Amino acid sequence: MPDDETSGAPAAGEKQWQPPPPEPDYGAGDYIMLPDFGIWHFSLEDAALLSALDMWNAGSAPGVPAEGLPMADDDEESHDHQDDPLIRAALDPLRAQVLAALVRSAEAGHLKVEVRGRTLADSRLIPGRTFVHLHDLVDWLSVHGHERSDIIADVEESLQEAADPWVVASDVAQDRAQFRLAHVERLAAEPLTDEAALRAEVRRQRLHIAHLEQQLDEVRRGARPAADKPLKTRERRTMLTIIGALCRRAGIDPASRGAAVAIAGATEEIGAPVADDSIRAALRQIPDAIESRSR
Repeated sequence: MPDDETSGAPAAGEKQWQPPPPEPDYGAGDYIMLPDFGIWHFSLEDAALLSALDMWNAGSAPGVPAEGLPMADDDEESHDHQDDPLIRAALDPLRAQVLAALVRSAEAGHLKVEVRGRTLADSRLIPGRTFVHLHDLVDWLSVHGHERSDIIADVEESLQEAADPWVVASDVAQDRAQFRLAHVERLAAEPLTDEAALRAEVRRQRLHIAHLEQQLDEVRRGARPAADKPLKTRERRTMLTIIGALCRRAGIDPASRGAAVAIAGATEEIGAPVADDSIRAALRQIPDAIESRSR
C-alpha cells in the first residue's frame, strides 16, 4: 500500500492546493485593439486625470486651492506628490471639467479618438472605453491654453516600443489602472514590515480590489453593461480566425495595402463605422491567430 508521500493524497488537516485566481486584465481587450496595442493611448477618463495633474504641476489648475495641500520639499519635485489622496480629491472637480470638455470635443469630431465602447441606450461614447493618443491630447490641451508640464513629459519618456501584443496590452492596461487608482492604494497602505514578495502581493490585491470597486460603481451608474467583458486569449484568437476566413471568402487579403480601407467602407455601409487604424491593428493579428489554431 503506498505511503502518504507517494499517494498524492493530502495529509489529514492539510489544505488541498487550489489554483490561483486569474489575473485581472484591467481592460486589456480594449488596448490590444488600439494602434501599437495602446502604448500611446489613454482613455478619456485617464486623459482627464493626467491633464488635471499636469495643470496642477504647472501651477495653472483653476479652482484648486493653493493652501492645505502637500507641498514638495527642497529635494523633491511637485509631481512626486501626484498620487496623494488630498491632491486627487482637490483636483477632482477640475478633472471632471476636463473630462466633459474631452467628451464634447470627441463627439463633435474636434478630437481624434478610438471608440471601443458605447452605451446601449443612446449610443453615447463611454469615456473609460474611448481612447486618445497622448500627442493628440497634448495638442488639444495646447489649443485650450495649457502647454504640457513635467508630468506629461515624464509619461512620454517612460513609453516603450511594443513587444508581444497581449503582454504589452495587459501591461498598458495595468499601468493605466495603477495611475488611475494610485491614491486608493496609497490610502490603504500600511507600514511595510513583511517580506518584499508579500508586500508586492498585497499591493497587487489592493489594486485589484480598487479596480473591481470602480467597475461595480460604473455598473451601478449604467456606464458599463454588466455583461461587457473583454475577450480572453482563446476567444480573441477564434474571433480573429473567423475574420480571416470571412476576408478570404470576400476576396480580401488581410495583409494587402488596401484591406483596412475596404473593410472600413463596409462598416460604414452597415452604419457602424470603425476607424482604419483599429482595423489594421486587428488584421495584423490574424496570421498569428490562425497559426495558433492550426498547431
